[in-house]
Amino acid sequence: MRVGDTMSDVVRSVAPTEAAAVAWEQMHLHGIHHLVVLDGGTVVGTVSAADLGGPHGDSLRVGRVVGDVMSTAVVCATPSTTVREAANLMRGH
Repeated sequence: MRVGDTMSDVVRSVAPTEAAAVAWEQMHLHGIHHLVVLDGGTVVGTVSAADLGGPHGDSLRVGRVVGDVMSTAVVCATPSTTVREAANLMRGH
C-alpha cells in the first residue's frame, strides 16, 4: 500500500509571512489543527493549533506571523512512498 492510497488530497496551507491570527482563523473555519507552511510552493514547515496558542492564545498571536511559531523540522513523503517507509520515517524523526 502506498501513501497516495490513504492520504487526503485536500491540504490547507499558509505562507510563513501570514499573520498568526489568520492561520488560526483558517484552522477554526475548516475544523483542522495543522497547516502546511509553503514558501513559493516549497514546504518549509508546519503550524499547529498548539503552536498558535489554541483557543485562548489571542495574546500569543498578536503581532506575530506564522514563521515566528511554525515548526521547521519537516519530513516529507511522496504519494508513491510505501506506508511502511512513511511509518519508518515518522518513527525515525
